Amino acid sequence: MKDEEAIANDLVHVTKELGCHVIGVATTHTEATVLARQTFPDLILSDIKLADGSSGLDAVLEIRRVGEVPVICVTGSPERLRGRTDLSTFFVLPKPYRDDALKATIALVLSCRSDDSDDLRDTRLKSDF
Repeated sequence: MKDEEAIANDLVHVTKELGCHVIGVATTHTEATVLARQTFPDLILSDIKLADGSSGLDAVLEIRRVGEVPVICVTGSPERLRGRTDLSTFFVLPKPYRDDALKATIALVLSCRSDDSDDLRDTRLKSDF
């Protein structure tokens, strides 16, 4: 999920450079949850505030009720995440970021996730929104 078009395009470009398939870009809470229902992602890149003023965090938390999915929160306001225990498993990448930092974060998150991917897929198959 991303609200700023230029940053969204960069996120897509860098993610594809890593060989990942991008299933879509959502600019609102509704778009994000609908997209996740259609094709449950292996990774979510999200900002705190989306284009329509809705919360990217609320959208991610709703999506994660179905099953654990890693989240990288790309934000210019990382201080807004401090103290939120419901976000303790989120990775935070402050804006502005460097592409190499984004690549390293994505690689780290996906490598950690690969150990648990079978368990996560089983959980997804048993769940629904």
